[in-house]
Amino acid sequence: MKKILSAAAVALLATAAPAFAAENITENLTAQFNNPLGATTTGTFFGQVRVTVSGTGFSNGQTVNDAFFQTVSQARNSGLYQLAYTAGTFASTGATRAQAAANSIVGAFPTFNANNTYSFVLNTGLTQANASVLSFGVADDVYRDNGGAYNFTVSSAVPEPATWGMMLIGFGMIGFGLRSYKRSSTKVTYA
Repeated sequence: MKKILSAAAVALLATAAPAFAAENITENLTAQFNNPLGATTTGTFFGQVRVTVSGTGFSNGQTVNDAFFQTVSQARNSGLYQLAYTAGTFASTGATRAQAAANSIVGAFPTFNANNTYSFVLNTGLTQANASVLSFGVADDVYRDNGGAYNFTVSSAVPEPATWGMMLIGFGMIGFGLRSYKRSSTKVTYA
């Protein structure tokens, strides 16, 4: 019975391993505010990725923004001037056709940070089968009056909650099986 439970533990770890052993890529990017194509990763990503973004830029010739907020008023950016991303590369029209990163953040939305640095988990919606490069930039429709840049660190291999749940349930089942296993004991009697 112990051999069966040990084999089950190894099989469970082998099935959970792809979530952790997926290529652990970390890339650093810089996306200029005046570049409609933003910056694109060289590696492919899927599932959830950790993103750290810093930096500010001005849009419309005067409004200073970071990834999510106008830096003077601390009002949240909506529509233009916010951090945008897409799976693949931005079309020649730029980041206006991409989705706002704010819509794909896992967990609580970041609050204004005076040093203009934010770290969050982004759900790409991609599976391992359709992993893709990711592009990041500023959402705008006119780039020639912009200046500044976003600096990014993008990291892969953030395990999804379902993976953690399956692993914990599996360990619990193995522990319960080992605990409830009745050992046969040999009684020694003396004549």
